Amino acid sequence: MTQSSLEAALLDRALARADADAVAPSDSLRDRIWRALQRTGWTTTQPTRTLPQPTADSDEVLLARICRGDAAAFALLMDRHMPALLGYARRSLSDAEAEEAVQETMLVLSRKADQVKPENAGVRRFLFGVLKIEIKRVLTYNSRVKYANDDEIEQHEDKSHEDIEQKLAHMQDIARLAEGVDEVCDVLEQDILALVREGCATAAIASRLELTEGCVRTRKHRAIKKLRAYFDGAPS
Repeated sequence: MTQSSLEAALLDRALARADADAVAPSDSLRDRIWRALQRTGWTTTQPTRTLPQPTADSDEVLLARICRGDAAAFALLMDRHMPALLGYARRSLSDAEAEEAVQETMLVLSRKADQVKPENAGVRRFLFGVLKIEIKRVLTYNSRVKYANDDEIEQHEDKSHEDIEQKLAHMQDIARLAEGVDEVCDVLEQDILALVREGCATAAIASRLELTEGCVRTRKHRAIKKLRAYFDGAPS
């Protein structure tokens, strides 16, 4: 599935601010990743506990080494990108959930290193793309649980919400729109608003994201409320 212009702009923003949001990962997170790698039977050319020395090798060079089962190269790439990944995940998830999402992202890299095409996107864009999927998976599960009985669903939508939906659909300055959505919305809300911008109805969004329609309405309502407050307060 191809990305919408808003989705692409949001990913670009995530990559641009990644280092500013970086969070140092814990040793326990690194240990969990190595243990998970060992359980999958990942074959390496040297013991996974070997501490790598810093290197100036590019991501692409390290990726090629990972494809040959080089554990030191995997450790170097992990240490290079994991702080930014963890910082990004914590913007939408709890600390524990963020660590789990980053762990799964690194495991996906270990399984699919030979499928990453540096000339198309680069290793960091690949990692952030995978992480967005993992974050959305957690948020989707949490939403299903929270709104399972529709007890907390907000059903009302007022005229101001209709106005911001129209603004969302017709706004030509994608960069400014992405700035607002990125600042105030979590990853699942970002996906919902991207689909709203494409003209998708609530039922279609619910089907696409595997959520109930009530959950989509509530998530959309809250996202639009935050976005309206952002645009009302932001300079033109």
